[in-house]
Amino acid sequence: MERRSHISSIFCVIALLLAVTARSQEQWYTYYTNAQEAIAASDWSRAVPELEKALQRKPAPQFEAETYALQLVNYVPFYWLGVAYYNQGDFEKAEANFSKSLSWGTVKKTEFYSTLLKYQGILQRIQTASDSLAALQRSIAEAPGTAGDAAVLTASWNALADALAQDDFPRARGIIREIRSLSPENASSMIVERLMQQLAEGRQETADNRNTAAANRLFDEGLAQFLSGNYQSAYRSFSEVARSEPQYRGVDGWLRRTELEI
Repeated sequence: MERRSHISSIFCVIALLLAVTARSQEQWYTYYTNAQEAIAASDWSRAVPELEKALQRKPAPQFEAETYALQLVNYVPFYWLGVAYYNQGDFEKAEANFSKSLSWGTVKKTEFYSTLLKYQGILQRIQTASDSLAALQRSIAEAPGTAGDAAVLTASWNALADALAQDDFPRARGIIREIRSLSPENASSMIVERLMQQLAEGRQETADNRNTAAANRLFDEGLAQFLSGNYQSAYRSFSEVARSEPQYRGVDGWLRRTELEI
C-alpha cells in the first residue's frame, strides 16, 4: 500500500512538471507569436516588449524549438529585436542585438543569417553616412561665397534633413545633386549620394522581414485549424503561405497532409 502511494506521488510530481513545462512553452511562444504579428504590421513599438517577455521565459535562442502545439520554430528573438530597433531608428540597440544573435550562433542555421549580415552592413554604412553628413554640414557652413549662396546651401541642407527624416531617399538624392551643383568641390556630397541608394535597399530588407513574419502567423493559423479538424481553413492558410513564401520550410508537406484529410 505504501509502495503504491509512493508511486502515485511520483506520477503526480511528473504530471506537475510536465504541466509547468507546457505552460512555460505556451507563454514564450505566445509572446513570440505576438511579436511576429506586430512585425508583420510594422508595429515595432509593440514587437520589442513582446520579444523581451519571450526572452524572460526562454532566454536562449534555439533552432527548431518545440512549441506546446508540437510545432518546430526557429526561435531567434535577438535577431527580431535587432530588426525592430533598426526600424525604430535606434541603430545602437539594433547593432547590439544583431551581434548578440550572432554570438549565440543559432541564427547562422536559419534563413535569416544572410539578412542579418546585410543589416549589419547597412548599419556600418549608416555610421559612415552620419559622419559624411556631419562633414557636409560643416562644409556648407564654411563655404565661401555670397550671403545669398550661403542661404541657398543652408536651405538645401534643411530640406535634406527633412527628406532623410521622412525616409524619402529619392528626394534626398535630388537635394544632394543640388548641393553638389552649388558646391562642386564638396566630396562629402558624393559620398552621401551613394549611401542614399544603399540605405534605400535596407527598407526592402525590412519589407522582406514583414512578409516572413506574416507567413509565420498564417502558418500558425493553419496548424491550429488542422489540429482542430478544420481542414478546409487549414488548407487555405497553408496555400496562402506557399503563395507568398514558396520556400517556407515545411509548408508543402502540410499542404499534402491536409489534402489527404479533405
